Parts: sequence; C-alpha cells; structure tokens
Amino acid sequence: MDPPDKDPPDKDPPDKDPPDKDPPDKDPPDKDPDPDTLKLSGYPIRLRPSFS
Repeated sequence: MDPPDKDPPDKDPPDKDPPDKDPPDKDPPDKDPDPDTLKLSGYPIRLRPSFS
C-alpha cells in the first residue's frame, strides 16, 4: 500500500514543471518594450532623471 501511495505524488512534480516555465517565458517580452524600466523581484523600478 506504501509503494502505490508514493507513485501519484511522484508524478505531480513533473506535471507542475511545464506550467512553471510559462511565467518566465512572459518575463523577457515584458522587459523588451520597457528597456528603461528595471524589474527587481518583480517590482518595476523606473530611473529618476528628475531626482538626479
């Protein structure tokens, strides 16, 4: 009963791999249109030329 119980959870990680690679794919295109915008930890930080 133990072996069959460990089978399903083993197939869960590989299943979540493909969907996990989707978000990172949308990150590059987001930084293309906004080269002046720096994204730190998902936070859009714009350069402050006025506060220079």
